[in-house]
Amino acid sequence: MRFSFSKLTAVAVLLASGATISYAQTATTGAFQGVVTDTSGAPLAGAIIRMTSFQVTRTATTDAEGKFHAGLMNAGTWQVTVTKAGYTSGTQSVVLGINESRVLNFKLPKEGGATVEVVGTASIVDANSTTTGLNVSIDELSAIPAGRTANELAFLSPGVASGGTTFGSSVPGLGISINGASGAENSFIVDGLVTNDFRYGGTATNLPTEFIESIDVQTGGYKPEFSALGGVFSVVTKSGSNDFRGSAWTSFEPLSMQAVNKKNGYFTQAALFAGPPVRDPINNGDSAARERTEIGATAGGAFIKDKLFYFVGLNSIGSKSDPFKNFTDVEVGQRKETDTSVTAKVNYFLNTDQQLTFSYFGNTVTDDAPNDRTAQFGDADTSFKHTITSSNYSLVYDWTIQSNLVMSVKGGLAKIHDTVDLGSPNLGQILDSHWYNGGGGGTGTPLQQQNPYIRGGFGRYNPNEEGKTTQFKADLSWILGSHSLKFGASTLQSDYHRTAATSGGGWYIIRAAGDRIDKRWQTDDSTVKAEFNAYYIQDTWDLTPNLKVFYGVRYETQAQKDPHGVTFMKFDNFSDYTQPRIGFTWDPEKDGKTKVSGSFARYFEQVPQRLAARVYGNEVYLRNRYTNGSGNQTFVYSSTGVGTYSGTPGVTDFATPYSRDPIAEGTKLPRRTEYTLGYERTIQEGLTVGIHGKHRTMDNILEDSTIRGPLGDPGTNYAYDLQERAILWNPGRNVSWTDQSGQHYSNVPTYFDPAKNTYDSLDFTLVKQTKRSYLSFSYTWSRSEGNYEGLVTSSNGQADASITASFDEWPYVGYGPLPLDRTHIAKLFASRNWDLGPGVFTCGINWSYQTGTPISRFDDGSSSNPPLPDVGGYGNATPENMILGQYGRTPATNNIDLKLDYSWNIVPKVKVSPTVDVYNLANSRMATRVLQQATDSGGNPDPRYGYATDWQRGRRVRFGVKVTF
Repeated sequence: MRFSFSKLTAVAVLLASGATISYAQTATTGAFQGVVTDTSGAPLAGAIIRMTSFQVTRTATTDAEGKFHAGLMNAGTWQVTVTKAGYTSGTQSVVLGINESRVLNFKLPKEGGATVEVVGTASIVDANSTTTGLNVSIDELSAIPAGRTANELAFLSPGVASGGTTFGSSVPGLGISINGASGAENSFIVDGLVTNDFRYGGTATNLPTEFIESIDVQTGGYKPEFSALGGVFSVVTKSGSNDFRGSAWTSFEPLSMQAVNKKNGYFTQAALFAGPPVRDPINNGDSAARERTEIGATAGGAFIKDKLFYFVGLNSIGSKSDPFKNFTDVEVGQRKETDTSVTAKVNYFLNTDQQLTFSYFGNTVTDDAPNDRTAQFGDADTSFKHTITSSNYSLVYDWTIQSNLVMSVKGGLAKIHDTVDLGSPNLGQILDSHWYNGGGGGTGTPLQQQNPYIRGGFGRYNPNEEGKTTQFKADLSWILGSHSLKFGASTLQSDYHRTAATSGGGWYIIRAAGDRIDKRWQTDDSTVKAEFNAYYIQDTWDLTPNLKVFYGVRYETQAQKDPHGVTFMKFDNFSDYTQPRIGFTWDPEKDGKTKVSGSFARYFEQVPQRLAARVYGNEVYLRNRYTNGSGNQTFVYSSTGVGTYSGTPGVTDFATPYSRDPIAEGTKLPRRTEYTLGYERTIQEGLTVGIHGKHRTMDNILEDSTIRGPLGDPGTNYAYDLQERAILWNPGRNVSWTDQSGQHYSNVPTYFDPAKNTYDSLDFTLVKQTKRSYLSFSYTWSRSEGNYEGLVTSSNGQADASITASFDEWPYVGYGPLPLDRTHIAKLFASRNWDLGPGVFTCGINWSYQTGTPISRFDDGSSSNPPLPDVGGYGNATPENMILGQYGRTPATNNIDLKLDYSWNIVPKVKVSPTVDVYNLANSRMATRVLQQATDSGGNPDPRYGYATDWQRGRRVRFGVKVTF
């Protein structure tokens, strides 16, 4: 946060003690509050506070105690002037963030009194919130090489780390881990609109930074108006002003100045684009070199001065990879992607106390792939064109009804359309494991024998996915004496349509023995719905002039509906789903520069809709198996095609056992319980330090499992449901349910331990601001452990929340440090500018260090002592001795980015800024993931165990130029 002080004539602007009340700030606006006194500290009633932005002037008047407040203020720079007859006026320039209540306290001398000049900037602690995280304007980050999109900015905040895998950029945000939570556990808000992709979690959009005015990354201590198991990421886009302003820019990253992709004997560094709908989750990282070109422009101004404003923006990015040959010398052509973003915003002030804001932001990503890089062996045509289009509309009405009563109403519509067109839709895929084992290719190397030779077409894919959310929210803030009350209600409905198919009508798996072939196919055509409602009330109570107490409650309900509109899962019990929030801030020094804070909170999961679509939809997933000489079955191998097969196959239904899962009695929503304690101190003007501790526990995990009981030998198990159907439940020692046939099981003992995870952290932060420089440093020690990684799992790349393989069978559950655990994370981003010739030279750096993630060993249970049964037949899912993270960690990563910028006015009001960004300056190339499966799906030793599957992206250089006018 930043203050910019202008020169003051005969006025002292001081941080004074005194009771102040937090006021009406929202996910799109901030607030001002403070006290005006004379030099003796006596309150000045009737002082006029004029707050002027680039759009309008708002006014407030101090009451009998000298207090003033103004809510629903747009984010950005404000000039705040205080006047009082008989006293010298004062002016302060303030950058206001979203969801921020900024305290501005003034002491005014009488006219003719002494003159005090304050020049520079100052940082103060925010006594009106227990929230931890990062709240800054984009201007404060403009000199930092922090990436070009909103989601990349989240990583600047303490407690935010890589989620281990991005699950494809078709689901932005799933790679953001906040406080050890998976990426599907965060809440993403843009211009007051929830932009979560309710199919998977994550977010359905990713704005360019050029469109952003301010960001707020909340990592803990949320007030009742917000909720998330992970973190809350809010962004507000830019608005127009009375003066016409605009910008245009371009940048280029040449392949010739990028580091060569890493590889080893088994894996090659992968370039992730939008990604096909089904990918190899192991070799899937946004880490390989690719050429990138960007061009964009913005413009904003006033249709009617002081009343009606507009802002528009366009940004287009083109990326392409280097062609290469796969391991069988087959050319994989140049993969190309275009990413186009558009924004538009209109602010209409009916008067200075009423504002209507419409905003639109949309994004279209087209990934044109001549072949999928996961086809490491073979000559299959896996070419595809993947297009993702998202559109988001929001309408906000803000009204200052009277000085102590304000209202904000928001409505929104969000759409996402995800389509895939194949180059060879009529070719079935053939995974031939016999090719290098006596088949058409003869005897191969161990590497070749570990991978199938892929012929034919693409295989499984999702031709079409569509999501639509409609939402409405209303908030009312009311000040009553020393209390600041806030009430709110919201409703959101999400529709998700999914189709699934198999190219050529099926894909074929030929076993290495050469006498068996499996034919598989998958189809689906389902539309499912979800409804989320929330109500909250909160109070900020100025208990004493230096002690604030925050308390309130949030109540949420949700329902999941199948394609027939039938509600199969509903959570609405008031006593179960209320979220208490309690906190305090205390200024022991009574000088406005110190804050001791603490909070207690509870949050609940919003279940992504993949569960409804896959388990309660219309999915068909079948396998026909033909084994030569078994019964009347025949199979004759061919090295160029499918071969021939006949007879009555053995049929396995992979969908039905997991369709319409019974839901265990008493199943509850996953919840997170959180405690925070912190201390912040402004040591001197512009320098603030802080330390925060956090403890989080997640329980009532929602997953699907097969429930088994003992039969004879303790190591042998049978499924209670003879078709091995799973149930949805909160894993634990006992469970009761009714199966699909009506059979009731009561209080059945299980082998499962209760599912949970815990997260403990200690953050140290330092922020130093001057007129020419900005520096932020943070260090986080943390520990994340348990037996449940999160809604989505980086360990095996599954993005289907609540139906991952984590708890499918009891031997597959391990306990220990979790895959997202990083013991040490240090971050520093800083910038400094100097006058140089006719312009200003700026240098910015962004440094991060983080320890690696735990390494486990998964196999068929044979390495455990005693051996564990592979009851599900997965072959590579049992953690050794049911312990996680016992084989060390991946290497620590160290990354330094550099940005150089020179800006000068070529003519008045037109500034040119050429830039050079160097990412990963030292070209550090540590492995970021390793293969942790010691056996393959057949239980055979996998020689690739422990080998790196992905690495840090190497050094790359970006050249750019920006013109502002």
